[in-house]
Amino acid sequence: MEESPFFERARDRLLAEGDALAAEAARPDLVALLVPLPVEALWALSLGAAVRLAASDVQLTDDDVSVVVEATWRAITRP
Repeated sequence: MEESPFFERARDRLLAEGDALAAEAARPDLVALLVPLPVEALWALSLGAAVRLAASDVQLTDDDVSVVVEATWRAITRP
């Protein structure tokens, strides 16, 4: 997705219009939990990975999805 020529324009439009997910991710209590990386890196390690999996032909069980959720959370949060 990030390779799409429309990615940056779509992201900028969402941010300008008040993206609810971005606003939620900016909450001080949540920011305190996250590793200090640029938001693009946090996206790639979390929702970006999940979106790429959902868009692929990979078939995941419910247990697999739980593992993906746990792994992406660990990737973006402080130990």
